[in-house]
Amino acid sequence: MEIISPANSAKCSKKIAFSSAEKELIISLVSERPIIENKQTNARNIELKRAAWDEIENAYNAVPFVVKRTALQLKRCWENIKSCRKKELSMEVGSLLQTGGGVGEAGTTENVIDSICPYINLTVPGVIDSNTEEKVLGKRFVT
Repeated sequence: MEIISPANSAKCSKKIAFSSAEKELIISLVSERPIIENKQTNARNIELKRAAWDEIENAYNAVPFVVKRTALQLKRCWENIKSCRKKELSMEVGSLLQTGGGVGEAGTTENVIDSICPYINLTVPGVIDSNTEEKVLGKRFVT
């Protein structure tokens, strides 16, 4: 009976989690290829994105300390990294909007992912809500 391990077969059902070093490598490889986060979906861009993921796969697998992965696995990991960042931002905003007194936590932290995906942390400028203070003609109005 032959034992199949994750290191020697792609058919194995056991999945190896990405290490933090592998995730940092993926972030750096994606940051070098801005076409990945281009929102246009025409045929040319789709082909360029596929080629970029193939390049990322080759560059990733050329590094000696990583587990060999496919382009699809790397793409899913990147999507998971973005999703986790969106959740972090949502939690930060939620903590600022909580009621109960006291001062909210510090403002939004800057992250490398935010520079790669500028749409991930969109805010609408000039929105007046319950936390907005305006100074009009020397008087303070809280709206």
